[in-house]
Amino acid sequence: MLLGHRGCKEKPENTISAFKYGLELGLKGFEFDVQKTLDNHLVVFHDDTLDRTTNSKGFLKQKSLSELKEVDAGNGQEIPTFQELLDFLDDEIFLQIEIKSEGCELGVVNQIKERDLYQNTIVISFNHDYLRKVKMLDPKINVIPIIYAKILSPLNLINELGANGISMNEKFIDHDTVKVVHKENKKITAWTVNEEERISLLDKMDVDYICTDYPSKFVNYI
Repeated sequence: MLLGHRGCKEKPENTISAFKYGLELGLKGFEFDVQKTLDNHLVVFHDDTLDRTTNSKGFLKQKSLSELKEVDAGNGQEIPTFQELLDFLDDEIFLQIEIKSEGCELGVVNQIKERDLYQNTIVISFNHDYLRKVKMLDPKINVIPIIYAKILSPLNLINELGANGISMNEKFIDHDTVKVVHKENKKITAWTVNEEERISLLDKMDVDYICTDYPSKFVNYI
């Protein structure tokens, strides 16, 4: 499945417009990031600071939700809350929800529970302690660790976390890795792939989820 990375970067990333555009292209799934505000609201945003993608500056965790709602996240778009994005997306859309900061776990778990999103949601993170906490709060929730580089034994990490698979930098994915993961009926995600030749190769390897910034270039794979 082709996933829109942060919605997609053909519109302001992690904004409603990015997900709307992805849906118009025919995407069935998205990856996006969740962080916590100063006053404990969950918002959809990637960076630690506002500097790169908004007209404001400073650390997101030091801003209240009301302050963030005054920020232009690109083309007049707001920074959406986690709930606002879930309200916008059909509950059949597949989601990979990346927890970016400490303290988001309970809020993410509660939304998955309340909306019964168990079947089409995977919680992901580079911080594997966040995933451990998610599984402690609700063992039914699917989790996948993200890793930067190739790992000697992906199954050891998957099994240690009670995870459903692994998410890897696409540069380090090869046939053998996919075969090992699939042999145990686990899933593999490739991030972030923006070249058609590489998407085609990963597709032929049967990689389960391929994240891309520019889905309009790869409509043949949607």
